[in-house]
Amino acid sequence: MRFNREKRNARKGISENPTTLYEVKVGQTVWVTSVDVEDPNMRRRLQDLGIINGTRILCKQMAPSGNPKAYLVRGATVAIRKADSELIRVTTKAPADYNPAPSQNQEAERASSAYMPEEAVASAMA
Repeated sequence: MRFNREKRNARKGISENPTTLYEVKVGQTVWVTSVDVEDPNMRRRLQDLGIINGTRILCKQMAPSGNPKAYLVRGATVAIRKADSELIRVTTKAPADYNPAPSQNQEAERASSAYMPEEAVASAMA
């Protein structure tokens, strides 16, 4: 009998394309599609952390008990409880406007850094 991952995952309630942040596996990257939090204080807290529609999130770690999980959100590691992460809808498909290229600020920082190619050093010394 051939191994069928989809059937096994369906029995366990695991989808290949997670629908909530809690279903994301460690090492998997997803994008937020909606935040369905009713409590205005919690909604504001998640927004302050940068969890809004279109945000890229990487699942970094999971506690031994499975609750909470640690996520990388906009360069910061954030631990979110199961009850809260189940209210955040996500997809594994990047938004159409997602551009992994560095931003203009990152390019400017790189240009102004102390790193100089050898050709530039040689021409500066001449």
